[in-house]
Amino acid sequence: MIFKLNSDEIKLLQAFSIDFQVGHHYSEDEAFTLLDQIYDAENFYAQDSDENETSLNKANLYADLADKIQASIK
Repeated sequence: MIFKLNSDEIKLLQAFSIDFQVGHHYSEDEAFTLLDQIYDAENFYAQDSDENETSLNKANLYADLADKIQASIK
């Protein structure tokens, strides 16, 4: 499967050192690995979200991206 992410979503992945290749055909295993990495980023920021609004916003962005990737996996 090929994921169509916008530039902000790609920057979000890069900010957490998540490797994403535009136009790459991801196998199911690769897609789930990508999804796991996004969940890790979400959890990282969610840990600090009670005290830091910026962390809460980042956690929500990663959660939305994870939802988008999950919906694309068939």
